[in-house]
Amino acid sequence: MRFIIFLTITLIAINSYGTSNTLEKMLEDEEHTDIELYSWLQIKGMRDKTVSNREIHKLITDGLRSEDPEIQHCTITAIQFHVGTNVNLIIENKTVIIDRRLQDIPGLYDLLMKMWDEGVTKSGGVVPEIDFDITSEQLEKGFPCLAGRPGWAGLPRTLAYLYPKNKKVYDIVWNALKDKKILSDHEEDNPIPLLSALYVGEFNNPRDEAFRIQVLTNPETQNYDAALAAISLAKFQSEKGLAALVSTLEKNDNLWGLPYLEIVEAVIAHGEEATTKHQTLLRKALSKALITSKDKTRASLIDKQLATLEDESEQSDVPTR
Repeated sequence: MRFIIFLTITLIAINSYGTSNTLEKMLEDEEHTDIELYSWLQIKGMRDKTVSNREIHKLITDGLRSEDPEIQHCTITAIQFHVGTNVNLIIENKTVIIDRRLQDIPGLYDLLMKMWDEGVTKSGGVVPEIDFDITSEQLEKGFPCLAGRPGWAGLPRTLAYLYPKNKKVYDIVWNALKDKKILSDHEEDNPIPLLSALYVGEFNNPRDEAFRIQVLTNPETQNYDAALAAISLAKFQSEKGLAALVSTLEKNDNLWGLPYLEIVEAVIAHGEEATTKHQTLLRKALSKALITSKDKTRASLIDKQLATLEDESEQSDVPTR
């Protein structure tokens, strides 16, 4: 369901405009309206390499300060779409193609925090579920920015990305994203928003570690969710994290199957001692990754890496780094 929602929004964005339009062309058109400009910003402008960061920063500052709620919505969702793209690239260890350096915008932190605080206050202290449905009446009115509403409710991960290690952001992330569900009327947990926000926010407190381990070791955790937990434990290395990774490979009782490649990489990330100590278990898991993983090249490279290790028998005591 998460993928379907994301794909739908992406297809709408792609099909809404034909060829790329630069900011200069938009401003040269005397008939264009401000709302059309900010619709362009959300759907095309943030990805348009012909537009400088300086120009983007001014548009965003003006948009967030606008008294028009639709312009505010277009602006905040433009920020969130841009951040969301970069978050995914970072988690997948890929190159960020366009970095608008939004955190460099003077006063942006205060503007976003004000928007968050006002939204929470108006909603009675409860962060509402984001509604992605579009009514026929809204379509007739020509809603310019087809993104979930209210826009401010999607700020936690954006704040974590822009302002890592910030205490107030950390509290917002946990309060808003803990116990998140796939859908508001379903019981199925969705740990991805919190895991990804903690990852890009560089938060690594005891309860963050405990949450990552809980997600990884839960037999009912879906494959992708377990993979992100493993990736997170690789980034924020610890004895407990390593023990959880090793234990997960040993038990191998996940109902949805294990992300073998990510878990093997996470163990290896803990260093040569951990890799050598658990090489037998890692080779066994990697043999399954070579079958189940879509990234055969990555798996083969790890296989070659393990082949260079000295032959050392697996030890049974608590893993060390």
